[in-house]
Amino acid sequence: LQAHAIVLSGSDDVIGDENSRPRDGRRGPKRPRTILTSAQRRQFKASFEISPKPCRKVREALAKDTGLSVRVVQVWFQNQRAKMKKLQRKAKQDTDSKGDKDSSKDKEEKHKSDTSSSEPSGHYFEGQSDDPFTPSG
Repeated sequence: LQAHAIVLSGSDDVIGDENSRPRDGRRGPKRPRTILTSAQRRQFKASFEISPKPCRKVREALAKDTGLSVRVVQVWFQNQRAKMKKLQRKAKQDTDSKGDKDSSKDKEEKHKSDTSSSEPSGHYFEGQSDDPFTPSG
């Protein structure tokens, strides 16, 4: 077995154009982003209301009706499900943190009432100190 080392100088490096993808297993140039018309979006949302995970036949029918590929329809539904899941998680977090804020606010109010009594605050800058280690006078 012989080991061969290939050394590339800076001038030999291949520079891809802006549409090329990194060499991580994906192939071909980046596909342009699909922009849906409002009619297409309405059809997708109406179908999503019925079923967030439609069967293959429904996806094929939507693709035919909208003039888009089945893959675009499939990815839209995947993205929409992820979006809904994220919104539900955020809503749950908001309700949980709202409950925490209320309980911490109650604790804060209780703490304020405890410390706002007529007891001294512990700072003895004026007059004599009760501390035996502080020199008097």
